[in-house]
Amino acid sequence: MRQPHDGPAENARVSLGDDGSCPAENAAARPDLAARLGADDAARIIAGQYIAGIDLGQIRAHHEDVAACLLADARTASGRAYAREYAATASYLITHLRQDHAVASGRSAAACAQPDGTPHPDPLLAGRGWHADRGLWQRSGTRGPGPDGGRP
Repeated sequence: MRQPHDGPAENARVSLGDDGSCPAENAAARPDLAARLGADDAARIIAGQYIAGIDLGQIRAHHEDVAACLLADARTASGRAYAREYAATASYLITHLRQDHAVASGRSAAACAQPDGTPHPDPLLAGRGWHADRGLWQRSGTRGPGPDGGRP
């Protein structure tokens, strides 16, 4: 039988809710809490992997596998809520990290990555006067020639 102070478990901490209850016990009965825990877990794990320098493709593949297993194995409403929110949060965060990485490395057509005055990458929109301006695609009052004669 385990004695108090028998090893690493002595340093383990359980965060209690405001009412002194254990979140894991509440999560089983409350799908909304389970969903929040799923989102928090995905965010925490992805942040750790990203900070550790793991390739975004590997992070994406890992979380797709984990999400698929969680979704397949969920048997309760709380389990399904946890799995859905884990999957949605992981997908959202990885998409945004990939976009941020593309912008930072100059491989993006995002307006925030373009110098002011850069024409829109879509020739039709560029012909209608769309260009980068302070990190956003803006339409100027001037219209270039386009297939529609420059009409908006």
